[in-house]
Amino acid sequence: MSQSRRDAIDNDIRIEKYKRKYLKELRGGCFKIRHSENILKCPFCPDSRDYCYDDLLRHANRIGRQSKGATFIERAKHMGLVEYLEKDFDTKVKLKSFDSPSESLLDTTQKQNANEDVYIWPWMAVVANIHVEYKNGMYVGDSGSKLKEDWTGKGYKPEKVHTMWNYKGHSGLSVVVFGSTWDGLCRVLMFMKDFEVKKHGREDWFSREINGNDDKLYAWIATDKDYNYIGLVGKYLKKNGDLKTVAGFQKEEQVKNSKLFMGLKAMIDEKDKRSDEINAEINKTDMELKMKQKKQMSLIWVHDQYHRPFLSHEES
Repeated sequence: MSQSRRDAIDNDIRIEKYKRKYLKELRGGCFKIRHSENILKCPFCPDSRDYCYDDLLRHANRIGRQSKGATFIERAKHMGLVEYLEKDFDTKVKLKSFDSPSESLLDTTQKQNANEDVYIWPWMAVVANIHVEYKNGMYVGDSGSKLKEDWTGKGYKPEKVHTMWNYKGHSGLSVVVFGSTWDGLCRVLMFMKDFEVKKHGREDWFSREINGNDDKLYAWIATDKDYNYIGLVGKYLKKNGDLKTVAGFQKEEQVKNSKLFMGLKAMIDEKDKRSDEINAEINKTDMELKMKQKKQMSLIWVHDQYHRPFLSHEES
């Protein structure tokens, strides 16, 4: 290995070490990011301008990954900020975009009944704190197929497991899909409850800096909170799911079953009609055949009556 390659690897290790330091401080609340409901500022840049979430994330990515003039420490700080924004920054109040105010994010849950929980359909769960390791310049961790196999063995039977990746590799997050049926809802609720009783649910994940970190998995059923979360998980849920209440899903299923029943009834009626038509054709054919047979028998009788005197005369 060349000296320049060794220096690059050493540099990556040092940046990763300091990035972890600043990430921990961000999680511990040592730096202020939100300055009002709609305004964020970079905690590491003096006289930072006002940002919306997307702009601040682009700013941190640009300095952490692309800036050639940034110092070693500046890069580590902003890389820590990127990870904090993507994995830990829970945007409970949607932020308006200063670049395109007409496209400001709307709180989709306003359209739902305020008294009902809103879930992602097909039914999904979010899993966090998947173990990752830093190897060859990127993070690696368990694949979706391995996680699916593990959870299937425990009786949860997920349909799919999608691990979340970004430019740094495995993010330690995944979305588990349980399907779109009532059975899928029962399985995702069972999955969620098993983590909640161990104090490893959604609220526990976001308060782990207070309650203490560990290396165990955290999981919860995906809801409108995760759908409205700006980051890898929110982006995936918006692309692959819809917001539904259980009552709304039940109503849709009733309508669907009603339409299915009417469709089956129409199909049966059509088959009965076709069956009657076929039976009528069979009866008509049978009648025609019987008439032909009767006519043939009549012709044979006439023939026999005509030839009988001649036969009698010849015999005498």
